[in-house]
Formats: sequence, C-alpha cells, structure tokens
Amino acid sequence: MHRVHPIHRTHLLIAVALVATAACSTVTQDLLKVPLLTTEVSVVDEAGQPVAGAVVQVVNGEQTTTDSDGHATVHFASLGVFTVRVSAADRGSATFAATMPLDRAKVRTIRLVKQQDININVAGLNSLGNLMGGMVQGFYPLMFQSLFAANCTSMEMSRYQPGEWTEWQLTTGDTDNKPVTMRKACLKRLANGDEWWQIRVPGDKPDETMVMEVLFSKEKRSIRRMRQRIGKGEAKEMPVTESWYTAPAKLTPESVEGSITRRSVQVTVPAGRFTADRLEFAAGVGEGSLHLWRAKGVPGEVVKSEVADADGQVGWATVLTAYGKGAATELGSY
Repeated sequence: MHRVHPIHRTHLLIAVALVATAACSTVTQDLLKVPLLTTEVSVVDEAGQPVAGAVVQVVNGEQTTTDSDGHATVHFASLGVFTVRVSAADRGSATFAATMPLDRAKVRTIRLVKQQDININVAGLNSLGNLMGGMVQGFYPLMFQSLFAANCTSMEMSRYQPGEWTEWQLTTGDTDNKPVTMRKACLKRLANGDEWWQIRVPGDKPDETMVMEVLFSKEKRSIRRMRQRIGKGEAKEMPVTESWYTAPAKLTPESVEGSITRRSVQVTVPAGRFTADRLEFAAGVGEGSLHLWRAKGVPGEVVKSEVADADGQVGWATVLTAYGKGAATELGSY
C-alpha cells in the first residue's frame, strides 16, 4: 500500500481545512489572504515610473496603499465583480473592475496622470460611474462588465447574429441612483471569429450620445480595438489596454440545466412579456445569489438578471427594454 509522506499529509490537511473554511458562511480574515481572492496592482505615472503611497480601495471594502515600487496587493471578501478605486495626491483617480476568481493573482497596471479638468456631459457615463461607486475614468471596465456579464457570468445564453441588438436598463438597490440605459449590438463576425460590436450610451441631449465600436477577439476573450464618437464629433481611435475588460465566464450546458429552478414562468420587462426559465446560481462564498431569466426568441436569450444578498434584497439588476435587428456600423470601423 502506498504511504503518504508526513509532510505531504500535512499539506493535504491544510488544503482540506481551507476548503472546509471557505464553505462556511462566515469567512475568516485569514482566508481572505488566500491568493484565490487577491489581485496585484502596479501604479505608475505618465512616464511609467512607480507612484508610491497611492490609495487602492475596494469600494465598500478593503483599503491599502502602494509601496515604494508602486505595488499593492488587494484582497476581496468573496467571489464576484468588485470596483477598485486608485487615487494619489495631485493626480487623477482611476477605477477598474476586478472579477473574482477570474482575476486572481493577476497584475493590473494603473496609470495616474497629473490632474486635469475633465468635462464630459454624457448622462449614461456619469450615471454609471455613480451607480457602481466609481468615477468617470473607470467607466469603460464598468460598462463592459455591466453589458456583457452578470456577477462575472456571461449574459449570453446563445450567440448574437450580426445585426442583432439589445437595450438594457441597469439599476441598483440605492434609490438615489438614476437608472442607466445602454444598448449593445453585434455588427460583424470576421473569418477568424473576432467580432465587431457597437455600444450606445445616451447623453443628456440627443446630440450628446456616445457611440463606441469595439473589436472583440474570438468568444470575447479580450478587446483588440475600439473607436468612439460623442455627439456629432469626430470618430476617434481609442487606446486599448488589457485592463479595460475581463472576459465573463461562459456557462456549460450542464451548469445551465442544473441551475433551472422554474420552467416556463411569465416575466414582464419593459421589452414585453416573456415565457422564460428562471436560473439561480450562488453569487459568492456562502452568501447571495444570481438570478437569470432565459427566454427564446431574444438575442442572447436573457431578458432579466439580478444579484441578491443572503436576505433576498436585490442590489443590482438589468432588464431588457428593447431588441431588434439591422444594426450597422456608424463609425466606419470596418
């Protein structure tokens, strides 16, 4: 019979103990230091030099500061999508979305430039920043997370076809926040599997709408290119960094089937009344849940999503407001 070496046995017992602890509803401070729930942040200035003493804070969570090398380790209390704010004296702030466990142990480089006046009058941009507790500079990662994922899980149960579009209203449990409406559309699928998508964010006035056209790599693993126009302005190429976007987790067919709690239920959203299957997933370690309503005949098949806490209180929701076909490039991106 094969015998387990005493040292290996000790390691095994430690691993089992960690797993057992993670399964408990009360997560200890020691468990939060496990690399599974951490990400690394490197803060630099406009010249690429380290910024020491920058404040790195998980919104409504842990706060830390960068060391002399501009480095900090951020810990998260559970699985899910978190907004992280980075700021330093006399420099503009930045926010990014971290998805646990997809971003575990990754190094995120954040560039903080000298403070400049920023005057962007796009209603959706500013509202989304407030909605997620972030700032204008963090709009892009928050937007991608909000439109393409629900608690880091893909919002698409089926593939969009070129020309199909959906419009969504995003709300939180905070009644002080104004709902945000945004639209996404699949424009074109390239021979290599890459896809051009369009995102529209309304402005305070009709001529202030922001239009973005984004080139995703195959299966939306990353963003390769992006063009943007605000109002009647000129369409411009945007600098794309790897930190702008975190690919949502794609569910297996078995996971989808196993999550169905009710079949053929009636659900009403602004886009209409649908017959849908209700899916439910755990939204964290021992607390919260993610609910999705899947209906046939709609691009992506999802008509509603919500994240609720352990008491059933909904803290984040998206509902379908409209959908259709015929979307085409407005920026001449291809």
